[in-house]
Order: sequence, then structure tokens, then C-alpha cells
Amino acid sequence: SNIIIFEFYFGFALFYFFKYFINIFNSKLFYKLIIIFFLISISIFLILSQIENRLLSYGLPSTLIVIIFLLFYKIKFHKIVNLLGDSSYVLYLIHPYVFQIFRKSNDFLGLNNVIINLLLFCSIILSIFLSIFMHKVYEKPIQRKLNKLFLTNN
Repeated sequence: SNIIIFEFYFGFALFYFFKYFINIFNSKLFYKLIIIFFLISISIFLILSQIENRLLSYGLPSTLIVIIFLLFYKIKFHKIVNLLGDSSYVLYLIHPYVFQIFRKSNDFLGLNNVIINLLLFCSIILSIFLSIFMHKVYEKPIQRKLNKLFLTNN
């Protein structure tokens, strides 16, 4: 019943679009740049227009940003970028809790804007480090065991 579910549907749609229309993503750099310019323009318009509908103001621009990255899917990224991508789901899950700790500290202590901004920066960094740690210690080993259990010896 939550509209955020449609953002996952956008991801499914992108997967099938990418799978069946891969030639679009193999086009020449000039055409890719035109597509990127068009997608960024639409994203900026949607974000700045302050539409109250989350699906249009966040979901669609996010999908357009993913399309931009798909245009360059053959590019090799540095292993740190890959690690951040691999741990992004854990980051999605834990960042609200980390932010909540810092927000509650601010509510309790009544800090000034400089300290609040510093705490916000620290909460972002802490969230990233925790997500990488949890990805390596919990998520990756569990994934390996589940893959071994369900994807081999069927």
C-alpha cells in the first residue's frame, strides 16, 4: 500500500528493458551524451518542481540516474566503488538508525548549526563504514552459504 513499492517496479522494468534493448546502451558516445543530457534535464525538472508525489519527485529521477549509469555499464570501476555498491543495501537498511542516534543527541544537547552539520557528516561516514562492515561480516557469508545451498547440486 506504500507508493515506494513502485520504485522497485521501476528497477524490474529497467532490468527487462536493459536485457531486451541492450543495443541502445551500446550506442556511440555522442548519442549517449545526448541521452544523458536529456535524462539529467528531466531529473532536475522533477526534483526542483517540488511535486508532492514521491514516485515522481524521487522514484523517476532515481530511475533516470540508474539509466545514465547503465549507459556506461562496461566501464570498470575502482574496487572501492564496487564495494560501496555491494554494501548499498545494508546502507539502505541501517542509515535511518544511525541518523536517529545523531538526531536524538542533537535534540538532547541542543547543538548549534555548525555542530549539527558536523554530526550529519559523521553520521553519513559512520553509516557507510557500518554498511561495509556488515556487508563483509554478515551479508556476504550468508549470500555464499545460500548460493551454495540453493544453486549447486540441484
